[in-house]
Order: sequence, then structure tokens, then C-alpha cells
Amino acid sequence: MGLLKLLEVLNRLAIRYMLVGSYSSNFYGIPRSTKDADLEVWFPTAEDVIVQKVRWAKSGGRGKDFDDVVAILKVQTTLDFEHINHWCSRHETLEILEKALLEAGRP
Repeated sequence: MGLLKLLEVLNRLAIRYMLVGSYSSNFYGIPRSTKDADLEVWFPTAEDVIVQKVRWAKSGGRGKDFDDVVAILKVQTTLDFEHINHWCSRHETLEILEKALLEAGRP
């Protein structure tokens, strides 16, 4: 898979990454040829996935995003609800989160 295709997929999936190695030093320094690309990839926490999927459930009304939130809430036993509540409050999605919590059987 070519680099641009890979970056397109990472962007579409909202996976955070940083291009490092020669590509980044070429941008800031004197360009040189390279045969590879080095990426640092960060996967979001379960809390971040919940917050984002609740936002998508609100904006797009997609049931599968809401179902994903319920599934995560059922499986993950230790979640940082202070973080989740903070961001859901800022995004005005607390009502959807509360509905997901009830459906997941969480207090």
C-alpha cells in the first residue's frame, strides 16, 4: 500500500499519526531521497472512542455508532467517566451517553 493511500485510510478512520524520519526532516531541513516512511501511530483510548461515537450518533443519527458505545460500555469495566462526562458535556451529548449507559446496564 502506498504512503498516500495509508495516510488516507488513517485520516478516514480518525487514527492519529505522526510522520517521522526522513519525510519530516526533509520538510524542516535539506531534502534527501528515502526509500521508506516512518510513522508513529496512536490509537485512541476507549474513553475517546465513546466520546467520538456519541458525537457521531448525535450528528449523523447512525445507530451503529450508538450500538458501538453500548458495546464498549458493556465490555470495559474501568473507564474514566470524569473524562467522558467532561467531553460529552462540552459536545452537548450527555443525553445520548446516559441513554447508552442505561442500555448497557451501567448505573
